[in-house]
This record gives sequence, C-alpha cells and structure tokens, in this order.
Amino acid sequence: MTVFISTVFILTLLVCYFDWRYRIIPNWLCLLILVLSISSLMITKNPFEWLSFVILLPVSLLVWKVGIWGAGDSKLLLAFFPMIDSQYYLSTMIYIGFAGFVTVIVFLISKKISDKNKFNSVPYGIPIALSCFITSVGSI
Repeated sequence: MTVFISTVFILTLLVCYFDWRYRIIPNWLCLLILVLSISSLMITKNPFEWLSFVILLPVSLLVWKVGIWGAGDSKLLLAFFPMIDSQYYLSTMIYIGFAGFVTVIVFLISKKISDKNKFNSVPYGIPIALSCFITSVGSI
C-alpha cells in the first residue's frame, strides 16, 4: 500500500508542477492516475462507487463545457475520482474550494511580485490534485 500511495503522491506533485509552470496537465499523467484509480476501485468492488464514477462523467464534462474549469482540470478530477470513497465526495469538493482560494491568493501575489508570470489563468489543477490525493488516502 505504501508503494501505491507514494506513486499517487509523486504523480500529484507532477500535476502541480506542470499546472503551475505550463498551465497544462499532460494526458499521460491523467491516464496514469486513472489506471491507479480504477485498479483501486476494482479492489473495493463496491457497485455504488462505479455508479458514482459514471454519474460524475457528464457532470465533469458540463463544468468544462460551461467554462468553469479547463479540460485538463475536468480530466484530472475524473482520473482521481474512482479512488475516492463516496463518503469523502463532499469533503473533496470543500477541500478543492479552500485550496483553490489559497492558490488564487498565491497566484495573485506572484503575479504582482514578478513580471515573469505570463499567465492570466489560475492553475486550478493544483487544488484539485492535492485535495483528491488527501481524500483518496483517507479512502484507503
């Protein structure tokens, strides 16, 4: 289990790095996280968890289509979601909101301090990845 958690943690840090530095979340990272998530879900074999994942798919696509999140953020949430136990769904969303607030503050401060910041978008993959990692570890 330690290897699993360590691997997910490293992938989470990579997501944070790519999103902060380039404002992209590579598809290969989302795919690796999804493979680990589905592996975790297959072990639990809880039908409700599968149903929740199927329900989240259109919701995530809607959030992307409306323009609230980018496509990478939606893919990232979908990749992590099977790993998270249903009792932590609300906690995950609350953590994403709080961590997102902190990320916005850090982004605005760094934009004000440095002229090197060429982006006008908040790297919301960071709060998604960190929050999902925390609640997925709590789900184990």
